[in-house]
Amino acid sequence: MYIEWAPNDEYILCANIKKAVIQVYSVNFPQWKYKLIEGSAGLESVTWSPDSKHILTLSECNIQLSIWSLEDNNVLHIPKLKSSVFNKLMFSPNDK
Repeated sequence: MYIEWAPNDEYILCANIKKAVIQVYSVNFPQWKYKLIEGSAGLESVTWSPDSKHILTLSECNIQLSIWSLEDNNVLHIPKLKSSVFNKLMFSPNDK
């Protein structure tokens, strides 16, 4: 199990890496929740975007990078990543 607060402190992300399922809960609206299922691609890493509006997931073996939007429920899949040297997603605190 992996847990991460959103940068704006309004959401909390709970990921079951083995099952490739992520649930997001709102601190201000307890009845609201968002569920992401990465499915057969598996889940290697997950993190928040700096603006707390998106969640990025990296599938097992770098099969794809997915960008999930909390605002419009869309997901962008970027398949066949060229690099296999990373297994953790993160943003630089100084935007570099």
